Amino acid sequence: MNQIEAAKLLGVTERTLRNWEKEVPPIPVNQITDTRVEYDAPMIVKWYVDFKLSQYAKANVGSDKKAAETREAFAKAELREIELAKEKGELVPVDEVAEIWLKHVLVVRNTILNFPHQIAISIEDGLSYQEKKQKVQNMVDELLRNLATTTNLHDISER
Repeated sequence: MNQIEAAKLLGVTERTLRNWEKEVPPIPVNQITDTRVEYDAPMIVKWYVDFKLSQYAKANVGSDKKAAETREAFAKAELREIELAKEKGELVPVDEVAEIWLKHVLVVRNTILNFPHQIAISIEDGLSYQEKKQKVQNMVDELLRNLATTTNLHDISER
């Protein structure tokens, strides 16, 4: 991310970011060119949290008020990390994941419950045990292959 985006993420000015490049340790920079400075968002958020914690610790060791401010700063940094992860698509709400898993489980359940019917109509009399076993194995393999490769659960459930 560029300097403008990094400053906005941390709630500071670009000048403050440049000043932080002189701190010990300095704010982490991915790349510097003649016209541009690039930052890695998770790295600078972590640096910012550590930087703020060290500032508070140096200024007021043992102060209840400063301890509360430190916890608040840490919580704000965590919230910024969560929002960034959401924007990047790295974080998905639990209810969305649960809904997808429920659909997968229901598709598998319905397909397995339908196996006796599929087997009864697809296995002709006169086939050997091995041929019947292979037909059933092919049905199971097809279900598993479809589950592994599909992104559309309705495709499977409608078969």
